[in-house]
Amino acid sequence: MVDQHPDRERIDRVVVDDPAVGQPVYDAPVAYGTGGAAESYAVDHVDAARSQFNWISRLIWLLVGILLLIIALRVVFLAADANPDSGFVDRIYAISDPFVKPFHNIFSEPTDDETGARLDTAALLAIVVYTIATWIVLRIVSLMLLRPRSGVSRSASRVDRL
Repeated sequence: MVDQHPDRERIDRVVVDDPAVGQPVYDAPVAYGTGGAAESYAVDHVDAARSQFNWISRLIWLLVGILLLIIALRVVFLAADANPDSGFVDRIYAISDPFVKPFHNIFSEPTDDETGARLDTAALLAIVVYTIATWIVLRIVSLMLLRPRSGVSRSASRVDRL
């Protein structure tokens, strides 16, 4: 086709519809007359959701990791018979206590009669349970959110002339 206005740049709008999610994945002007080659882009909504979920998942693991570190410090302080009157030790006990309390009296806590040091089995169990629970919850959420919405192929396109 011969262009009637050679001094004007011809612009078409390319829209790639994603039948799996029923919405456009790309909509931008494309210039023609650049040697006959065209470049197309597509954004996969499942991939975008996966990227967002991975960011949230890393944030949750960071927060749970900080909690697990505080509980682990509690175990070390109790095993080493740290001074509970120390401000830092007292703060660690105060922060970790609500997270460890549900696991008290499940196992006995071995105590050294000479030093008063004890193994906080409730805190050790809390570390294991919170780690496994976080992994299970994030795995279930990822299976629910990151699944394709249909078995339809994810590539179809049309060109709209402006």
